[in-house]
Amino acid sequence: MKKLKHYVLPFWKSYLFAIVSLILAILLEMLTPQITRIIINESFVGGDFSRFGYLLAALVILGIGRSVFGYCKEFTFDRNSQTIGTEMRKDLFAHLKTLSMDYFDNTNTGELMARVKDDVDKVKDAFGMTGMLIIQITLYIVSVIYCMFSISPLLGLLPLAVMIFGGALSFVLEKKFDKVYSDISEENARLTTVAEENLAGVRTVKAFAREKFEISKFAKHNRQYYKLNMEQTRLMVRFYPIYQFIGAVLPVVCAILGGLLVIRNQMDLGSLVAFVEYSRDCTWPLDMFAELANELSSSFASYKKIKAIADEKPKLLQKEDAVHLDRLRGDLTFENVSLTLDGNQILTGIDIDLPRGKTLGVMGATGSGKSSLINLLQRFYDPREGRITIDCVDIRNM
Repeated sequence: MKKLKHYVLPFWKSYLFAIVSLILAILLEMLTPQITRIIINESFVGGDFSRFGYLLAALVILGIGRSVFGYCKEFTFDRNSQTIGTEMRKDLFAHLKTLSMDYFDNTNTGELMARVKDDVDKVKDAFGMTGMLIIQITLYIVSVIYCMFSISPLLGLLPLAVMIFGGALSFVLEKKFDKVYSDISEENARLTTVAEENLAGVRTVKAFAREKFEISKFAKHNRQYYKLNMEQTRLMVRFYPIYQFIGAVLPVVCAILGGLLVIRNQMDLGSLVAFVEYSRDCTWPLDMFAELANELSSSFASYKKIKAIADEKPKLLQKEDAVHLDRLRGDLTFENVSLTLDGNQILTGIDIDLPRGKTLGVMGATGSGKSSLINLLQRFYDPREGRITIDCVDIRNM
């Protein structure tokens, strides 16, 4: 499986187009309060309506431009992220097919299903809407702060201080969410495993009348999944109201302080209206901080789990100069074969000489290694000692 950068770099041109569209949309949005400022100062305060119609038309054009560029950046980010997610999922699935049987012996099916579907989706989101909003908020905040300082450097210190506080709070929140999302991802994999095993083996469950036991086991994981999600919710409700409070109070405080400057003739009315509009526009990024920190932490946690699978290497490899037998006679030989799995000795010193056309019966208690003989013959595992040959050719060389 390729490294993450190899999935993203092929789209650098389209991402550049999306970012340029994003910047243009922000610039047009920054111009809107400036047009409002001119309308108020010229028309409503100065009484000059000569440019009033043109200024209103400019507001309409700015709105249309924002919509067009907004569509371009959102569609491009979404298309790229969907393609990246599709390629990652394909490569991850193909990589899983190369891994040896011992990996699947120690890994739950539900966990792998969660990695291939849910975790890839979360990584994909980091290069789609989540990534786009992070870039947009960063540029938006810089633009809004610049515009407010150009109107009133003194009054601009207040929203700047609020932004710094919101960013610091978001950083703390992201650290807390990182562990919670990792735990949720793990428990989701376990819950999926229990459900998948029960649905696939429903006949076995009913044959042994184990419905109550399996329901109890599923309920246990379901409760744990609920607890972890409630822990995530408690973190959200602890911090999110702070952002909402700031978003509601900041424009009011700016209007009051700006009003005092207008009374003292240190600011005109149009500038005050534009400043309050900017302060109102800078509150929605604060509302998004917590949610984006939430999503970003989830994406990082998911990528760590995908990378862990990608770093797995198959233990059984086909040799480059492998032998191809056009026709098998069928002479089978086990020569002093021993097998160890997960530190447990399964088979020791097995010798079998089975000429073609002969039949061998193998009997033994459950767990004595009967299936392991067949697994070795199919080369699901390699013996720790000895060798297995078909027509005098070691199967490891085939």
